[in-house]
Amino acid sequence: MEPGTGDHAVDLPAMAVNIGGIGQGYFLRERIDWDPTAADNHDGTLAGGLSIGDDVTIFAVPHDSGFASLVASLNTTAPDGYSTTESRRIAGFHYGRVRPLDKKYDTSYVPAIKLVPNSVWDHDHRPIASPYGMAELPSGIWISIYQLSPGSGTGLDMVPVSKYGVQPIKDDTYSRDDLPELLDNAGMWSPTAKLFRKYARGAPQGNDGDNDLAWSSTSNGGPTETGTVEKAVSVYNICDAVGNLWDWLNDEFDTSTSNGWDSSVVDGVGEEGSYDRGEVNHGAWRGAHGGGRFDDGVRCGARTVYWGARPWLSYGLTAARGASDPLKRGA
Repeated sequence: MEPGTGDHAVDLPAMAVNIGGIGQGYFLRERIDWDPTAADNHDGTLAGGLSIGDDVTIFAVPHDSGFASLVASLNTTAPDGYSTTESRRIAGFHYGRVRPLDKKYDTSYVPAIKLVPNSVWDHDHRPIASPYGMAELPSGIWISIYQLSPGSGTGLDMVPVSKYGVQPIKDDTYSRDDLPELLDNAGMWSPTAKLFRKYARGAPQGNDGDNDLAWSSTSNGGPTETGTVEKAVSVYNICDAVGNLWDWLNDEFDTSTSNGWDSSVVDGVGEEGSYDRGEVNHGAWRGAHGGGRFDDGVRCGARTVYWGARPWLSYGLTAARGASDPLKRGA
């Protein structure tokens, strides 16, 4: 599937699709500029149009003609009026903020709310992780559009999600070292500093005195909901890569020049800090996080990386951002 010419239109190729098991094959005609919000094209969940943060799923459903029909929905498992055996999820996209390349670092530009072109996925072209709330980089790596928020499960078994307009997970109950484990539950991993510099590109630097460009005012007392600052969007349509909370990055190293065992680094911190978990040799273990936090002002930016972060701390300053490899079928 590819983006169409409208703000939420898509192009779908002709294909054959199985719906419901053996002997349930159907043909699907090519669609150009197919509008999921048109009255005959959705299950009723899009009757009011699309809103920022919506994830649209397109399902194929059977028809007596032998050609499948398409139904768009805000549901993720089956459209209203159909069961999971009466429908087949074939594609989808995210509806959110979009900053074009020619508006990189443009402090006056307000990103449009429309189909996010690099969020479009289909049965074969998608991340290993859930495609919802994800956007693709030119390299094929997918990045969570939003700093991740709590999904199903609890503790270190919780599966985080990428959603608009909610409070993100932060290193308060969880330590920073817990965040990669949460990501793994969702089929994601923490991006590196190099990858951060890619997906943050084009997002304007924060201001000291206001939250116009990022959630960065030095008077802020904490983070805000994901994606709510209009201009805090990169040219890869990743929100809050600058400001709000630091993005925890997958770069860790040891700064010590001498040996020594330290149990305080691993005991009493994080979600499972009540368990005996050994000692670090030695306690100068460091990591990196990127983008800046809610009150860092002009220090927040697309090239802001702090290399002295302590992985075991729980300060409420750092969020989880997910990266996922693309699905490789037939490899």
